Amino acid sequence: MASEWYYSHEGKRYGPMPLSELKKLAEAGELGPSDFVRKEGLPEWVEASSIKELILTEDRSSSQCPPPLPSEAVGEEPTSLSQGFLTPELHAKAEHNYLQAQFKFNECQAHLGVYGNRLVSVAEDGLEFIEAALRINPESSAYWNTKGVLLTSGLGEHPKALDCFRRALELEPDSIVIKQNIRNAEQNIGTVKQHKELSRGCLGMFLVLAASGLGMCTALSILLAR
Repeated sequence: MASEWYYSHEGKRYGPMPLSELKKLAEAGELGPSDFVRKEGLPEWVEASSIKELILTEDRSSSQCPPPLPSEAVGEEPTSLSQGFLTPELHAKAEHNYLQAQFKFNECQAHLGVYGNRLVSVAEDGLEFIEAALRINPESSAYWNTKGVLLTSGLGEHPKALDCFRRALELEPDSIVIKQNIRNAEQNIGTVKQHKELSRGCLGMFLVLAASGLGMCTALSILLAR
């Protein structure tokens, strides 16, 4: 099994991760020569510049001393952004689930456009993906927006979708797309409410006409002629 590494950048500690991921961070300039790294199983942190396998392009670190070892840290290792920590692996996992949810949404939209009905099972699959992404990063407006469009376009659950869009707007107040999605959801809620009221009104009139002695067929004919 490959060794896992930790690194410290701008006062925050990340990891564990494989050396290959650490190399990518170094190549991208996210890991500087003065940042500290530690290989799992070793007792101390060392400067990244001392690791010959790393290609260090820029020193963007503000660290002045190595962070405590994992055993010295207080509490458990955080595992999501809601706990103030998001490793590259967790970010990649969240993005993977987000893209899968987008794919499911696109499949629902295509089916709705061609056949006029929803692929409920596909939308539910997409909802599972986006909820998995939100468990890792609940501060992403894109994730909340995607959950909203799956709920409204895929499942027709407009009130729940509206809550998601509003949360997305809190995170990204200037988004025109999210604002439009909120308006659409509000219109859909209004339309559904009108249809229910119309249905109740028609049913009530039908029962009154039928009870008046006209008969059910005559009452139905009167309603259809309106």
